[in-house]
Amino acid sequence: EVGIRPGLVLFLRGNAFMEEWLSVVDFEGLYEVSDQGNVRSLDRIVICEGPVKGIYSKFEKGRLLRPALCKRDGRYTVSPSRDGKNYPQPIHVLVCTAFHDPGGIKEEVRHIDSNRLNNKADNLEWGSRIRNMWDSIVFGGRELDWGIRFNKRSKKNPWQLRMDLKLGEGTKHINNFPTKEAARDERDRLCLLHGMAYRVAA
Repeated sequence: EVGIRPGLVLFLRGNAFMEEWLSVVDFEGLYEVSDQGNVRSLDRIVICEGPVKGIYSKFEKGRLLRPALCKRDGRYTVSPSRDGKNYPQPIHVLVCTAFHDPGGIKEEVRHIDSNRLNNKADNLEWGSRIRNMWDSIVFGGRELDWGIRFNKRSKKNPWQLRMDLKLGEGTKHINNFPTKEAARDERDRLCLLHGMAYRVAA
């Protein structure tokens, strides 16, 4: 039986297209991710140790990994392993990292259609946290307030700009500013940049 080798392209039964596979970053030679949002392990030789056989090697055939739905954020994850340890990974991050240029330090993966379960490469791109929050508001019907609060513990930048997401979503801290006017200016700039309307929180 043919196992899964690096670069092997799989035809999906009943579909006219092929999946493109690339190495999972930091798991090269062990796992691959596809442009359709699937993750698979590759054929490999595994070194094992047991009380009877001692140290020995065995062949493991590659397979598709079954995604798990994270209850905390409603996204699919998989747990690739390396050196006997599992590393839970969000699938959308694996796909976007493999098929798109690496994002900046402060960038997050954005689902273009706002469907967190659609992890196809053409539905993912790098974006800001602000943009991700705005997508969740536009597509999810969440209520948004902007909050500007004074933090007496901070001497240099005491004014905090926050997004207050209702429906149990809590507060998202944006940044700290030296004056209330500077926080307002940043709020207005972000609203203009992302096409947002705002209401001042009570």
